[in-house]
Amino acid sequence: MPKKQGTTNNRLAEGLSEVIRERRLELGLSQSELSNKAGLHRTYISEVERGTQNLTIETLGKLADALGTSVLLLVEDASQATRYTDSAIRILLAEDSAADIHMVERSLKASKLPTVLTVLTDGRDTIDYLAQKEKSSELPDLILLDLHLPKKNGYEILREIKVDDRLKHIPVVVITNSESNLDVSRTYELHANTFITKPVSQKKFQEAILRVLDYWFGLASLPQA
Repeated sequence: MPKKQGTTNNRLAEGLSEVIRERRLELGLSQSELSNKAGLHRTYISEVERGTQNLTIETLGKLADALGTSVLLLVEDASQATRYTDSAIRILLAEDSAADIHMVERSLKASKLPTVLTVLTDGRDTIDYLAQKEKSSELPDLILLDLHLPKKNGYEILREIKVDDRLKHIPVVVITNSESNLDVSRTYELHANTFITKPVSQKKFQEAILRVLDYWFGLASLPQA
């Protein structure tokens, strides 16, 4: 079936979702602030950043204006991101703390590994995103999961992942502020692959992320999806 005139295709939509989210974060805008500037609904912005919403030329223009750039530059950056994605490690971060998201992003940049990071800030969006990626066969290679998320907490997400035959092979690294032995035990009972208490300093946080990447993509052998 031919795609509709004036909308993005799936690959370009995925690239645009990454570029728009990164540009928004660089400008220090929340999704609500971006939606207000662009004159679009906040839910629409959320779906765009998850890669589940096709963009029309009109809405892409509104987003470009709100982000202080042009449609041409957004599309060029998205095309480059899509080419890069083909060989990159896909990482899904489920985290609602802007400070911790920033630390993960800085840590991944410091790793020098080819990574593509997708950030989701609530549990329901995380499950919806994974369901969407199951259909497209573009699942993440690694999931970094906070326990305390709105709408669905980390335990619920972990349980759903590990009982799904199409998802349970994905390594899930729980990264949380908790130091509770109860939380550690409970997450391993739900088949988390690793539990890490978030370090306070950027340096130690970065070291923790680098060790995770070194183990899962340097030392460990993973099954093919």
